[in-house]
Amino acid sequence: MGFPENEVVADNQQREIEELSRTPGGKLVTSAKNLISLVPGAGPIANAIGLSKFMMDLGLSTVEENIAFLGKATATALDRIERKLETQGVRVEEIAERYNGLEFTACIEAVVLQTQRTRQKARLIRLASILANSVEADDLNPNTIDDLARAAVELTDWDIQLLNDVRECEAGYSGASGYLFMWWQEYWGAFAAKYPNRTHRAAAGSLGRLQSFGFIYGAEGTSLAASPVSVLYRLSEDGERFLKRVESLQDRRQE
Repeated sequence: MGFPENEVVADNQQREIEELSRTPGGKLVTSAKNLISLVPGAGPIANAIGLSKFMMDLGLSTVEENIAFLGKATATALDRIERKLETQGVRVEEIAERYNGLEFTACIEAVVLQTQRTRQKARLIRLASILANSVEADDLNPNTIDDLARAAVELTDWDIQLLNDVRECEAGYSGASGYLFMWWQEYWGAFAAKYPNRTHRAAAGSLGRLQSFGFIYGAEGTSLAASPVSVLYRLSEDGERFLKRVESLQDRRQE
């Protein structure tokens, strides 16, 4: 950029820097522009502009924003849960007791910890739903919440869609011989029409992630000639719990 040759240029550069500093990441870019202006070819610019401190400040800011969003989303979800419980005859005092125990505090800590791992609002809403639905179920086990919260920020919407598909399989399961093979054969046969923008490989990867969380399990082996995976999956109790806990009240009203 070089040194300004007159006051007009200087004023224009100053306004440009002031505008830039108001944008996301502006502090970093402004520091770089100032440094390069004064010391062309400065060498280790990342160190000179304080990149480490900037990243630390940005990380703290991101976590604060996430926690603020999570707090509002959780308060909204809990308000709906409280009103629902009251219509079911649960006394206000009983609801309050669910908030007063050490378990609820530990559950909040487990959820807040996961806010450091995402910027996606949809995943933060999942965390809020897990807390609220756990209050409704009166099942505030911190270890369970920790596992559910970790899955909530790691799984994609596509993963959860496939988990719901496995849930459909489980809903019709009767233990009859051949049921799983026939259901999955039909599922893979209709897969391309149902998900035209997805491949069997993508589905296999998602099913593998779901299995790593213990949400589904291979109940029987199958031929790769009829399936992109070598097993026929069923939904586990943990998988059913996860789907119920991330489910919002809006989702329930749409059913």
